[in-house]
Order: sequence, then C-alpha cells, then structure tokens
Amino acid sequence: MFKKITFGLIFCLFSIYLGSCIDQSSSKNSITETKPMVSATIFPIYDLIRQIAGEKLEVNLIVKANDSPHT
Repeated sequence: MFKKITFGLIFCLFSIYLGSCIDQSSSKNSITETKPMVSATIFPIYDLIRQIAGEKLEVNLIVKANDSPHT
C-alpha cells in the first residue's frame, strides 16, 4: 500500500514538472504585440505624451483639440 501511494505521489509530481516545461513563447508574443494605452484629457498633455512615447504607447485624446475642457 505504501509503495502505491509513493508511486502515485512521484507520478503526480513528475507530471506537474513536465507540464511546467511547456514552451510558452506563443502566449508571450501575443502579450508583447499589444501596446499599452494611455488616455490624456487635454491636447497639450496628449501631444507631449505622444512625442515622448513615440510608437511604444497608444495615446487617446478624451477632449477634442478645439473643445473646451471646462464645458
């Protein structure tokens, strides 16, 4: 009985070990393809972030360029 329990425990641990060795490069690529998104409330902040970040971030403008943020 003790041998069966020991064998089962070793088999389970070995299965977990082999499961952790799976190549996960495809899931990592899908994460790195999307750009982080930043939203700016007014145009000067939007323009500053866009110029600094370049292609690394996706920048959204909440208030349009000619609209007043106070209304």
